[in-house]
Amino acid sequence: MSNPLPPEPVTNLQYAISDGRVNLTWQPKGSGYNAFQLELSRLADFSVINETIEVNEDVNQHSFWRLPLGEVYHVRVRSASTKNGLFSNWVALSFETIENNILYSVTEDKVTVNSVVFNWNTPDNGSDNLSTKVTHIELKPFKGAVIKHNLSPQDLSTQQTSVPSLAVNMQYVATIYNDRFPLGTQAFATNAQPDGNTWKLEPYSNLVYAIKAAKDQDIILLNEGVYNYATTEISIDDKLITIKAADGVKAKPRLYSRLLSLRGSLSGLNLEGIEISGARLDEYKQELPDAADHQWNDWVVNHSSGQNTVSLKVDNCIVRNYHTGLFNLSGTTGKVMESVTINNSILHHLGTDNETGLLNVGAAQLKKAMISNSTFYLANKIFVAIDAEKTPIMLLTLLLKIIRLTAASQLVDSILKQ
Repeated sequence: MSNPLPPEPVTNLQYAISDGRVNLTWQPKGSGYNAFQLELSRLADFSVINETIEVNEDVNQHSFWRLPLGEVYHVRVRSASTKNGLFSNWVALSFETIENNILYSVTEDKVTVNSVVFNWNTPDNGSDNLSTKVTHIELKPFKGAVIKHNLSPQDLSTQQTSVPSLAVNMQYVATIYNDRFPLGTQAFATNAQPDGNTWKLEPYSNLVYAIKAAKDQDIILLNEGVYNYATTEISIDDKLITIKAADGVKAKPRLYSRLLSLRGSLSGLNLEGIEISGARLDEYKQELPDAADHQWNDWVVNHSSGQNTVSLKVDNCIVRNYHTGLFNLSGTTGKVMESVTINNSILHHLGTDNETGLLNVGAAQLKKAMISNSTFYLANKIFVAIDAEKTPIMLLTLLLKIIRLTAASQLVDSILKQ
């Protein structure tokens, strides 16, 4: 009887990489093997082995996990006949662990109420051993079953695909795969739709889209949770809208906002039952301290364009952590605001320079201010800032009353009229 021959080496050894993970695939050749052996090393001569793996003959892939980023590794694979103690020659390759997410972020223009468009960049670093294979995308919703979307030849050619029939106002985590190996992940949410004039949002919903699409007098209800727009300026154009806590929430929804910007002569904003903060958040949605590289934002609300504006109402809210103040009318002579209402609210840590007013009217005109049952503390000592040379005397008298009351007690329990 002739002695058995060693098995033949594997072919087409390739790798795919994503962050600190690498997936190896290979093709067996011939017969006479019952296993594959893999060795991982930081040294090209494999004089020191970091990890040794053996897989069965019907397995032709393996993933190494939790490898440090920015490091060069070497891996080799051989076919094995363990019962005969025979092995093929090694087949080796080298790779560097890098941050690699081939799936592009999902921008607002790629999302509708029930569909999304994905784009990606096929991996390529010039290596013949780097796998460029992309097979499908899986979408995991916040609620419901995972959706598997297979990529067509046309999708692969254009590196773009559209996924229809998604749930309205739903958060998804999308992952693009090379067979079973993930090559990139992005999160997004489909847009909400109003029920009449009422929008019902979750913390993952796109609040910016809802505000942009809302019509005059629409109501946006926020469910309990964190809405992080600490680096986003949100515009409210020529309409009066209400942003309020949904009925039955156990805690105030927390809105982290860079700036709510009223634009146009018909703009106005009602804030009811929510907590608003100008602090920044980390990746775990924990507040960062006020520091040079993540400072608190300046204004809560600003009116930046248009001659007139309708109103600002803050009712049953907590407003905190802004460098400058609550509202900036930023106007010139002739600009008119109908009213500011603050009721049953707590406002603190608003202003750090003691030079800017909590309410900055400047040379514009504020017709009516109604402030009741509200507490102000750790705020700029100037409650209202006006341009005394350009502001009407009747308005100036009103604002001085506001300043006197807040400076004396930091508690306002009055209704003040022009």
